[in-house]
Amino acid sequence: MIVCASIDWAATGAMLSGLGSLAAAGAVVFAAKVGRSTFNDWKRQKNEGRRIDLAEELLALAYKLKRALSGIRSPVMLGGETTEMIEKLSENGLIDDQTPDHVRSGLATAQATLSRAGHQRPLFENLLDTMPVAKAIFGEEIEKALETFLVQRAKIVTAAKTYGDFVRRPLPIDEKRMEKAMERREKIETIFWEGGNAEGVDEVADAIAGAIRTMEVRLLPIIRHYA
Repeated sequence: MIVCASIDWAATGAMLSGLGSLAAAGAVVFAAKVGRSTFNDWKRQKNEGRRIDLAEELLALAYKLKRALSGIRSPVMLGGETTEMIEKLSENGLIDDQTPDHVRSGLATAQATLSRAGHQRPLFENLLDTMPVAKAIFGEEIEKALETFLVQRAKIVTAAKTYGDFVRRPLPIDEKRMEKAMERREKIETIFWEGGNAEGVDEVADAIAGAIRTMEVRLLPIIRHYA
């Protein structure tokens, strides 16, 4: 038989109080760990969400740039565009009533390319703003792929300006020089006109397609994994 009077209730209370304090402390530690884990999970999800959003944004931008460059290089000029280019060239004093038709036509073609490129400038400015973030998140491979669009645009613009200078010069009389001049002209045209050379090789389009493939290989799995 247990005699209640023999129990030290003060000591027991102190022990129970100590156990309660330990339990409370353990609960605090546990709650802190759970909270930290929840915060880390939330942070990871948020960062992954940013990666997915950026991947989608970059691919969408790449597709827009591809279409923009294709439009700039289109060999088709509608009547209204041709008239607008002729008027612009006249206003700038580059042609007049005495200008030969082949020079007038060539300059209009070059001006159309330059005007189209200027019209698409905001899209390429957006590309410049996006590239640092793309490099920080996805590395140099994606940065170089995006840089391809800038490089090809610069080549197209340079080729159009060169073509404009070319058509204003008198054609050489010497047969060999004429042949070289025509080869040079064709090479210039294959850069700022879509379609490629006589063999069907289009270096500009191939470079753009390569950049698109690189981006799709890297970015589509990120997008589709969470789709």
